[in-house]
Amino acid sequence: MSNQFKDVPAALQKQVILRLGLGILALLLSVIVSVYYRSLYFSLPCFLLSAVLFAYGGILFYNCIKKRYLVLQGVCVDVLTTRVRRRIKSVTLMIDEKNLKLPVQKRVQAVKEGDTVTVYLSEKAPVYEDGGSYVVYSCYALEVRKEYDHEQRKRKIVQDP
Repeated sequence: MSNQFKDVPAALQKQVILRLGLGILALLLSVIVSVYYRSLYFSLPCFLLSAVLFAYGGILFYNCIKKRYLVLQGVCVDVLTTRVRRRIKSVTLMIDEKNLKLPVQKRVQAVKEGDTVTVYLSEKAPVYEDGGSYVVYSCYALEVRKEYDHEQRKRKIVQDP
């Protein structure tokens, strides 16, 4: 089973480990609260949180092992940010001459126009159409490759000698 897990992309491995690790921490917190307060009522929310995290981690692990995910790779065309804090709200990708818009709900690395972005989706993820482009509201993981930076580094190395 570990050999199959090694074949899974690194971004998905990170998500599985993160969910299961947080599940273990929530379970440990549940035990600590239960021992400290000597009441199951106080430890019940932590226990339920750990059960949910274990379930989500297990489902993601199963889907990764059975290869039940889609990999979409495209070039970032537009990045929409908030005005004040400049956090990323959505990313628009160009994939096979179609636009795919991904509203971002969690922290994402600094994505800029021209970067190559790989998106890992569930096979059952709903895809909506909005004004000629597609919108996906949920994804397993996002992986950003800075093509422009790599080209600049190569140019600097070649020009320096």
